Amino acid sequence: MSSKALTPAQRILASANKRPRRKLSPVELAERRANAVKLPNAVVEQCQQIRLPPPVREYRIPGDRKYLFDLAWPEALLLVECQGGTWQKQRTGHSTGTGIERDADKLNYASVRGWRVLHVTTAMIESGKAIHYIRLAIRGLGDGD
Repeated sequence: MSSKALTPAQRILASANKRPRRKLSPVELAERRANAVKLPNAVVEQCQQIRLPPPVREYRIPGDRKYLFDLAWPEALLLVECQGGTWQKQRTGHSTGTGIERDADKLNYASVRGWRVLHVTTAMIESGKAIHYIRLAIRGLGDGD
């Protein structure tokens, strides 16, 4: 036993880190994989419909081997990250402490190299909000928006 007593906050954090993770069922895994492809595909389709240049999928910034971005328009220095599963009850991937740290590092890496990063959710893609922001980022704000 440690000579220092833990504060209540430290005890809560320590117990949270020890909770066993529930293993995902094969159906949940398949669903997650399908969404990882479905969301970027929907954005690509929307780009075609409004005649935007097609994005590069699973893009790595030149010189970087660590980070992969869902979609990119390199000529516009624009990256898009599709955030699926935003309303899941279980904390997974991007919603864990480790995931949030990893995402912050990834986004900061891109930002300090001059890239703009848009985060889009399933709801934003379905409502057309995502493609609206992408269009503005590519074509500029000169169209009254």
